Amino acid sequence: MKFSKFFSNLQEAPWYRDFLNPVINAIGNEGTLLDIGIGSGKLMQILATEKGIECIGVDTDAAMLAEAKMKLKNIDAKLVIIEPNKPLPFENKSFEYIAICSVLFHFKREDVDALLQDSLRLMKESGQIIILTPTGGGNMLKLSIHYFSKPHPLPYFLAAFLSSNSVMKLEKNSRTI
Repeated sequence: MKFSKFFSNLQEAPWYRDFLNPVINAIGNEGTLLDIGIGSGKLMQILATEKGIECIGVDTDAAMLAEAKMKLKNIDAKLVIIEPNKPLPFENKSFEYIAICSVLFHFKREDVDALLQDSLRLMKESGQIIILTPTGGGNMLKLSIHYFSKPHPLPYFLAAFLSSNSVMKLEKNSRTI
């Protein structure tokens, strides 16, 4: 089985929604979202159907975009294949929201910096960049209590521990980069 199909199936598990909720909750009910590293499209599927957000997703992996296309077949969303480490093909100040979920840990430091700078270029003045990435900063005791109090699969436990169940939001005037 291809990784793209495996990942698409993984994203349909109920615990994956819990993993994405900090990002979903950080996004309002209107505006345009750029999802960088869309994977198989679960975040866009949720935001388009539940919040009416206009979504554009980009990825470097054609197989992932094919999975996303199937997942988003009844949703008006745009999918774009991009080249790694190249500026994103959009006009300046195009998006209220830019989501970067579980992507940055794949990059070298200088490539992360370049992507974040390009994201700032694309973000509208009042926009936000929302990042969810494994940090290793989870609280093991708190997570263990949560994990063992409900039936969660092991991948949820690991994802939650690695990402500390929080998101980082960058705004235009933020000094956090």
